[in-house]
Amino acid sequence: MIELKKNYHRSKSSEQQVTFILGQFIAVLFFWSSVSLASADEKETTDPSPWIVAYFSRIQLEVEKGWLYPVSAIERKEAGQVTVRMVISKAGGLLDVSVDRSSSIEELDEAAKEAVKKAAPFDPFPPSLQQDSVAIKLNFSYLPQ
Repeated sequence: MIELKKNYHRSKSSEQQVTFILGQFIAVLFFWSSVSLASADEKETTDPSPWIVAYFSRIQLEVEKGWLYPVSAIERKEAGQVTVRMVISKAGGLLDVSVDRSSSIEELDEAAKEAVKKAAPFDPFPPSLQQDSVAIKLNFSYLPQ
């Protein structure tokens, strides 16, 4: 089951943020370009299209397929949480991937980035997603057992 948590806000840079909770990942999507937002006094009532939710669910599944916990990190019982920021073009190409918040363990950080790179390219945006590119933040949690 996918839980969708909407968190619309207006910031100084006129970003619109939507948070999707998908399995182990929390994907925070930032939409730039000509996004119309409600004023501070009005409530935003527009729900993301089911096609958009399905699109980001597919991205999450593809990233999970390539996500590995490095064996040497498991052996050392290293744990941590990494936030990776990725930018996807309208055509589905991976424009950028970087560590937004490090686990302080380079091997875990690199494994998270590599999972995103392996998953690319992605499907083109659904017609209801009119942005030229989308930045997504994914949280990866490494917990040895």
